[in-house]
Amino acid sequence: MDLYDKINLLQNRQNQLSNEANLEQLKANEAELKKLRQQLTQESQRQANKKKCPHCGGGTEKGYEVCKNCGRPVVWRGRFIGKPGEEAILQKRDDEWKQKERAKHQRNTEKKQRKREARRLKQIEQDAENAAFSKNCKIGCGCLLFILLASYAIAFYLRTFTDVLEHN
Repeated sequence: MDLYDKINLLQNRQNQLSNEANLEQLKANEAELKKLRQQLTQESQRQANKKKCPHCGGGTEKGYEVCKNCGRPVVWRGRFIGKPGEEAILQKRDDEWKQKERAKHQRNTEKKQRKREARRLKQIEQDAENAAFSKNCKIGCGCLLFILLASYAIAFYLRTFTDVLEHN
């Protein structure tokens, strides 16, 4: 192998090592990009869930009395935001929302109770079936024991009878 071949071989090895290093860096960059995209999605969802200012439509946090985007005053009633002077309307909306939530909670509670009762009745039914099966098994086992004993007695009688006949 001449000097040029050795140089080419070394250059090829260096290129291969740099390609592997680049591949590792590319994988690390892709992982970081994935994390950043997830953070962006979470932030977008958080911003979308914010209540909107009734004046400018910008997202605002609960508890602020002034919109941080336009600087105008806002009022809060429960989970609803509005302009000053709309307090009665906002309170009515909040009361209606609370009433709907209570009704929803009541429906869910009743649904859970119905499911529990259905499971309880099904368990009672299964227990009754198991008890009946167990009773039938005991009766069947008693009959089987009687038949077995009777068969044994008959076999003993026949053996004794055949022994007597053979001796005579």
